[in-house]
Amino acid sequence: QNFLNNYSNTVGVGLRYSTPIGPVRIDFGRNLNPVPGINPNQYYITIGQAF
Repeated sequence: QNFLNNYSNTVGVGLRYSTPIGPVRIDFGRNLNPVPGINPNQYYITIGQAF
């Protein structure tokens, strides 16, 4: 299967903030080539260190 057939362009922004309980991360991404039936917007919120 050709890799380029599944290629998708995305853009996004993220915010990091240090708190007493650990870092907080908020990310937003948008798929520029949306697939029907899948939300083109993605949100991620995490608390703590990434592994």
